[in-house]
Amino acid sequence: MTEPKTGTNTKSRTTEWATDEGNDSPLVRTLSTVGKGILTGIIGGMAAFTYTQSSLITWTINPQYVLLLVASTGAFAHLLAYDLHESIRIGIVAFLSGAITLTLSWVAPLLLLPYSGTARDLLLPRLLGNALRGVLLVYVGVFLGAYLLTLTVDAYVTA
Repeated sequence: MTEPKTGTNTKSRTTEWATDEGNDSPLVRTLSTVGKGILTGIIGGMAAFTYTQSSLITWTINPQYVLLLVASTGAFAHLLAYDLHESIRIGIVAFLSGAITLTLSWVAPLLLLPYSGTARDLLLPRLLGNALRGVLLVYVGVFLGAYLLTLTVDAYVTA
């Protein structure tokens, strides 16, 4: 008959991929996640906007280099996290804030410059279409591709 071991830790062992105990309080964890996600997303969204409006690039560089910045924000969305739970949260917040930043960058001239109501009504669908195209074709593919690639490589390296 096997006797139960006494004095052992009854808490199950978890790896960094399965625990959510990295920070002290839920408030600190939430603020950290939201802060990292928003900053990463804003950088990625502005880089994606710059790529879609490559005529705004003042230096004579290939606009595809700007995609490296979008990809690096996708990678950093995972690398800034201490575990998988936070990585997913940061990735979602960064993706949404980047998509909002990209969309607002397209629509901001209509809101900030003194256009008439008729001009706004005519230009808004076109600019929203351009913003949606930029989000779907550029930001989704590059940001999420880099995020998922980094997540997969990190899972295989740490396993």
